[in-house]
Amino acid sequence: METYLQHVEEGYSRDDVYKVDETRENWKALQQKKSLASKRESTAPGFKVNKERVTAMVCANASGTHTLPLLVIGKSEKPPCFKNVSCLPTLYKAQKSAWMNSAFFL
Repeated sequence: METYLQHVEEGYSRDDVYKVDETRENWKALQQKKSLASKRESTAPGFKVNKERVTAMVCANASGTHTLPLLVIGKSEKPPCFKNVSCLPTLYKAQKSAWMNSAFFL
């Protein structure tokens, strides 16, 4: 894995080297280690594992002087929780799987 320092040694300024990362949150899933289901069960009886999730992408340069707005990817085009929200402090995109793809990355 390349580090910021390797790019700086190659002549790039810390202002020109960016790091992008994504994280995924299954926000309605039961905790894996501390749930009411027994260890032999993957889910509680009669229920499917809830796979509602969001993905977030963060990006900043190595010097910390420039950050891009947080990108949040969800499944719903118009989530009910945004009903009366006129301005979000993040970018929000929708996709069926709520995963990052090349179009969102660009």
